Amino acid sequence: MRFLLIFIYEEEFFMSVIKKRGSVYSNYKNEGRIARICIASVFLLVAAAVFLMDTSLTRGIREGLMGAFKYDMHLPEAGQKAQELFSGRDEQSVSGGADVLASLKKPLKNATVIKSFEETGREIQLKAGQLLSVYAVSAGKVISVEGETIIIEHADGLESIYGGCASQYVKTGDSVKSGEMLGSLDVQSPVLAFGLKKAGQYVNPEEYVSILGW
Repeated sequence: MRFLLIFIYEEEFFMSVIKKRGSVYSNYKNEGRIARICIASVFLLVAAAVFLMDTSLTRGIREGLMGAFKYDMHLPEAGQKAQELFSGRDEQSVSGGADVLASLKKPLKNATVIKSFEETGREIQLKAGQLLSVYAVSAGKVISVEGETIIIEHADGLESIYGGCASQYVKTGDSVKSGEMLGSLDVQSPVLAFGLKKAGQYVNPEEYVSILGW
């Protein structure tokens, strides 16, 4: 980036010098503009290739280019935005961001569906295998722990409900990470009543969470 700026500045200075020579300036101006466009285009194509390729070498070059961009152009905000775009981040957070339904984890490590959403209208019932631990399907905040039921509020107006937790390892007000252990099922009746609510309406968990297998 610094090289490109120096090239442009020096070319403009040289043009101002030869401008005094009359018609020579007109010819040089046109040729210089074409040359400048060609060189800038080549530079941008190389930079684009570096950002699209993901190797240890191109990552180092990419970091150097981003550093030069922020230093030479004195645009830290623009540099940060470009860095986020090239690295694929979209500024997700627990309080908002991309639809969390697309990346939910399993509430149980292994389970069998014994009652479907169509049968209950509110939840699915899962019978656990050998492992009885119950896990948060996404990051969020515990908004209720009553009896054997834990409710977590997530981003985008999503809530997850875990019924049948004989033991609870969280309390109301706790913040939990995706995949964090919430409690465990009763060994005599290892059944989890798992529900999802989106904007206050129950949705079918089987459409968003991989229930069966590991």
